[in-house]
Amino acid sequence: MIPLAGHTLGHCGIAVRSGDKWLLHAGDSYFHHAQLDASPRPPLVLRYFQRKVDMDRNARIANQARLRELKLNHGERVTIFNSHDPVDYENCRCGAH
Repeated sequence: MIPLAGHTLGHCGIAVRSGDKWLLHAGDSYFHHAQLDASPRPPLVLRYFQRKVDMDRNARIANQARLRELKLNHGERVTIFNSHDPVDYENCRCGAH
């Protein structure tokens, strides 16, 4: 379990080893795959919704930065996905990890 508070106060992600790689289900830490890009630009509606429902905005933003750093530095070994993004789902479902 990986602490990723922000969306909710005790929110955690789940990391699972898959051979020599890792899968990280980040839950609701982010809602759109573009939030993990170096220059995040998710859809405006999702940004608005996420801001309205988060419990601790600063923690959520800090944890999204941590996830971006993880993807940037270890993206070849770690597949990060969330609970809502169909792009993340298809990448995992099709074995893109």
